[in-house]
Amino acid sequence: MQEQLRTTRETLDRLLEDPDADRLQLTAAFGQIGQLYLVYDFWRIARTALANAEKLDPTDARWPYYQAIANTYDGNDEAAVAALDRVLQLVPDDLAARTRRAYALLDLGGFEDAAEECRRILELDPSHSAAYLGLGRIEFEAGRFERAIEHFTRALDGQPEGSAIHHRIGLALRRLGRREEAADHLARNQQIPVSYADPLYSAMQALNVSRKAVFARGAEAMRTGNPELALVAFEAALRALPDDPETLFNVAMALVDLGDKPAAEARLREAIALDPDYREPRFNLALILAERNDFEGAERHFRRATEIDPDDLDSRTRWADTLTRLGRADEAIGVLDAVLAVDAALPAARLALGAAQQASDNLEAARTTLNGVLEAAPGAPQERSEAHYRLAVLLAAEAGASGSPAATEAGESAVSHLRAALELDAGFAEAHVLLGRLLGQQERYAEAAGHFARALVKNPSNPGWHRDRAMALLLARRYAAARGALTSARRALANSADDPVAAAEHLDTLLARLLAASPDSQIRNGREALAIAQRLMSDRPSIEHAETVAMALAEIGEFERAAELQRQLIAEVERQGASPTNGQRQRLESYLAGEPVREPWFSP
Repeated sequence: MQEQLRTTRETLDRLLEDPDADRLQLTAAFGQIGQLYLVYDFWRIARTALANAEKLDPTDARWPYYQAIANTYDGNDEAAVAALDRVLQLVPDDLAARTRRAYALLDLGGFEDAAEECRRILELDPSHSAAYLGLGRIEFEAGRFERAIEHFTRALDGQPEGSAIHHRIGLALRRLGRREEAADHLARNQQIPVSYADPLYSAMQALNVSRKAVFARGAEAMRTGNPELALVAFEAALRALPDDPETLFNVAMALVDLGDKPAAEARLREAIALDPDYREPRFNLALILAERNDFEGAERHFRRATEIDPDDLDSRTRWADTLTRLGRADEAIGVLDAVLAVDAALPAARLALGAAQQASDNLEAARTTLNGVLEAAPGAPQERSEAHYRLAVLLAAEAGASGSPAATEAGESAVSHLRAALELDAGFAEAHVLLGRLLGQQERYAEAAGHFARALVKNPSNPGWHRDRAMALLLARRYAAARGALTSARRALANSADDPVAAAEHLDTLLARLLAASPDSQIRNGREALAIAQRLMSDRPSIEHAETVAMALAEIGEFERAAELQRQLIAEVERQGASPTNGQRQRLESYLAGEPVREPWFSP
């Protein structure tokens, strides 16, 4: 920064000493040094330099615009308005200048002029959130709270990420006596301000090479959903101060948004090593560890986060949830009771308590707690979705207990809860899977297959979900789709399944049997089925694989070999002290009669 100011000042001094200096060069030099003084908070000297630039070239709107910013920073709103008037004489439709003018008039108490300016902005841009926010502020000051809420809501519609608007809506609702609605909006305020396009201001800020400014650009990029730009900015800030835990943390958060969690984890660990009492990297490291099922590591960091900040209810709730996953439900319940003693309505804590009660087999208490989440958390869709899912799990267990009317009713209720969960969170993979399995029990196989497919979008490397989808398609008699699903499953699991050998073996068995015994002649391919089955048998000899080889042999007309192999596997079953299944005996009879097997080829 000091070097940047020094060289720019030297350039200006040389031009001032030269009686033949070019007027445009001198204007640019005054403008450049004025912008630098402004970005580095030397407002008054910045104004002088920018005024000189404007005198030299009164047709360039930049110089009065930057003077207006300097005056605003210095609390001189009247001078800011005057400078912006000169800007608008040059560029009448400049939305940024009109927005700054409206807000300066607001701060001066000129509500009528400010409202007129906001309406002019909306004529030029009907979705301008900052203009609606200005109108809302004017109506609020006049005590017209309903109209203020209307304008604030329009501002929020145009810029949902501008969550500071929730604070203003909450204040207006509170004035109207609508306290529950007010509390909901106030709780959603994350102090993210409403923004608007301001090209000249952005160009000026780009001159700022201080670590603070670079860091701020990264934070702004994160806020506006541009993690690539944020990462560039944070890494530049890190080069300026390599051992800064806060910058390391922000680099990690950008990496998380970009999907590079291993790199993010490394940065978080660096930040913790530099500052063991820094809560944010511990909390976010714990989230990453929990996501990959390292619950012991997650528990350690969540616990430490609660020690650093005992008032942090989020960390305490997450810690309790991790304790539940480690089988320490009683400890989790103790932690959550303490959390709820502080905030009895906290949806995440209520949900975690229901999960802990469920894990400790206190099912009635879990049901009561989870229903309480649904009744008390209208503004918490994620927690409501999870509560619906957990209630469905409880009901599904009842549905599987017997074929009684009560069990049937429990199954239908579970389905209803799962549909409600998916309305709130369409990407909830576990809810899709459980719904698919319940629909399968009701013989609604095609619909079940669709839910398994949607779950696989979230986690394409889950072998059990691939198997469930393929079986649902087979039971729905959609044999071509089943073959495609099994083929794509093998590709998806090739490098990512937890146990790739076992997963691939199971899917290959399904594919081989489909090719050997499908009722659809266009799907059957005995030679391909035999090649897969023999490879499976060679890799790991088993009764299951021997049966698959026999099916494939029968499909290509090798009935004697199929029958002999079926006799041998039946004898092996008996030798092991078990009884052959009806399916195994029926398949032997088919081969002896010179017939291949068909549906139900998947029966035992």
